Amino acid sequence: MPSYEDYLEYQDYLGKLPDDLNKYVDLSFMLRLKGITLLCGMINASKHMYKFNLPNITRFDHSLNDAKITWKLTQSREKTLASLFHDVASPTWCHVVDYLNKDFVAQESTEEKTEEILRKSDKLLEYLARDGIDFSKIADFKIYSEADLPRPKLCADRVENTISTAFAWMGNITVDEAKCVIDSLRLYKNEDGETEIGLNNYEAALMLVNINREINRLTHTKEDNFMMLTASEILKRLIDTKAVSYDDLFLITESDLIDIIEASQDEAVKKFYREYKTAQTIPDIYVPKIKEIVLNPLVKGKRFGG
Repeated sequence: MPSYEDYLEYQDYLGKLPDDLNKYVDLSFMLRLKGITLLCGMINASKHMYKFNLPNITRFDHSLNDAKITWKLTQSREKTLASLFHDVASPTWCHVVDYLNKDFVAQESTEEKTEEILRKSDKLLEYLARDGIDFSKIADFKIYSEADLPRPKLCADRVENTISTAFAWMGNITVDEAKCVIDSLRLYKNEDGETEIGLNNYEAALMLVNINREINRLTHTKEDNFMMLTASEILKRLIDTKAVSYDDLFLITESDLIDIIEASQDEAVKKFYREYKTAQTIPDIYVPKIKEIVLNPLVKGKRFGG
């Protein structure tokens, strides 16, 4: 199983951002992501439900890695910053909030806050003005096909999230395999005329596809859905009792949230939190239709699956 040292080696292998972009990494809304784990808060959930490999990998790690991949492939400061900032609207417990919002399929209900968070940062606006970068060019990563494309297409976010999740959750990747994927990344024109990240190596593509299938399987298990739904009930009750506001979830870290939960005297919060922390079996629950995590990348300019 890969270690944290392996993950750090992978991060180093991605290279560095240009010196003039490093100041953006240290903005307060970025540093908050160091307190938001990649695995939607399940690092603190019942050990009977999850066996994570490297649970402490964060949204900050993912965002910085994503930006490095974008820079490596595009050499564009605007696209790189858009990639760097793509997760700034990640709330505490991430996709649990999508469950709270009943957004089970798209799981994008919080992304609308990205521009709002960025625009509120005077330091960001100062840096952009100094560097001659238009705010509109960095506020929405979805305008860049290299940064974001709908599934089953590949983009920097999807490459990086797949690799980091493999390290964090299943441990089914080696550092050499991660390097192989990174080395194989190229830009191609897809069938829709978009610039899309693809691979020039069939084995690397197969590796990504297989990892993605395992992620899709795990996120569709009753165990994962029960835990995500239970966590969303905790958030709902905290909001209903005004222990925390919905907007607070975009400002606090996971450790802040745990402190709030453990200080609560509300019986419903206590009940759901006990289930979240100690559940050993899954009740007969309704499992909603969940986002299908499919992947069909370009390999040497042609679709992997056809």
